[in-house]
Amino acid sequence: MRAEILREMGKRYPGIGPTVIMTFKCSENAINDLAMILGRVHMGDIRLEFDNPTLVSAIVQSGDWGCDQNRMIEARFPLGIALRDDKSIALLSWMNGLESIRIANQNSLNAMITGRQKRQQEVVEEITSQCLEDGIRLEVRSWGFVLDVGLDLSIKELPGIKFSISDGAQEIIQIMLDAWSGCILVNGKVQPVAYSSGKQVRKIIMDAVIDYVEKMTA
Repeated sequence: MRAEILREMGKRYPGIGPTVIMTFKCSENAINDLAMILGRVHMGDIRLEFDNPTLVSAIVQSGDWGCDQNRMIEARFPLGIALRDDKSIALLSWMNGLESIRIANQNSLNAMITGRQKRQQEVVEEITSQCLEDGIRLEVRSWGFVLDVGLDLSIKELPGIKFSISDGAQEIIQIMLDAWSGCILVNGKVQPVAYSSGKQVRKIIMDAVIDYVEKMTA
């Protein structure tokens, strides 16, 4: 994985210490990379706790994945801590055998992560439609605000849907539905509850609009 992606994960998910699934390529070099991670964990150079350390040790010692399922290694990984550390970023980005890191808990937003552009756009449109039900776009406009929404591909491996509310001159609030983690980010901050329905986004939007109007008219 590119250092750019890992560094962005460290910034974007500061409070997340989830169970992640690290998928390795089916090669001897990938096992060597796993062995390097295991060694660095034992040395305390990288903060990571394997879900099944016995299996990891067996793979490293035998030099054999055994089966494809074993290439998907579960681990507890405090992203916001580990991925702000240059050692961790360097270690993981140098590993050609590390194919991907994904969060273990599945979320409907994960469907945005696909190499098929048409499918990605379909998912974005479906989720956006759910979030903007009940005429909320018209309601926001009736208050004199502008609501923009679109797919964020600033880092294509970490896509998201971005909602932006402005008064025409300045942005009031930015909401990001993050595909990788399933989290809702408001003005860059991860919210305590993961995305589950469009109602959450509508509530955040209307609360922000009402709060802004009250401040301006106080």
